[in-house]
Amino acid sequence: MELLLDTQVLIWAANTPSRLTHVAGQALTELQNILFVSLASVWEMQLKVNLGKLNLGYTVEDFIEKQVQDLNIVVLPIKTQHIFYLPQLPFHKHHKDPFDRMLIAQTITEKLLIVSADEDIQQLYDIKVLWY
Repeated sequence: MELLLDTQVLIWAANTPSRLTHVAGQALTELQNILFVSLASVWEMQLKVNLGKLNLGYTVEDFIEKQVQDLNIVVLPIKTQHIFYLPQLPFHKHHKDPFDRMLIAQTITEKLLIVSADEDIQQLYDIKVLWY
């Protein structure tokens, strides 16, 4: 499977894997699965670190480099097709986060399975979420 990890799942996988569900944790360790992290997640983490809302213990650059090595993660760039897909997503008043919307657009356009604890994603969008 090709899996896109949402930002929180990436942080949990690295720092507190016990917060992952059994299904999610197992999927992240299966060698045949390809794990992606969006450049949008890297951007989101950097913004939160700069605002003092996130402390990874080291720089975002070092964090990502470590996850690329430890979890064999591939960084998924933001492509124009991802951006151009955004207007096709319904705009829900309770789900306005631009980073989440980019992850959803990437999940759809790249035909990935997203790993997320965000219940709104599965309820509001026509995509499959791997968590439970």
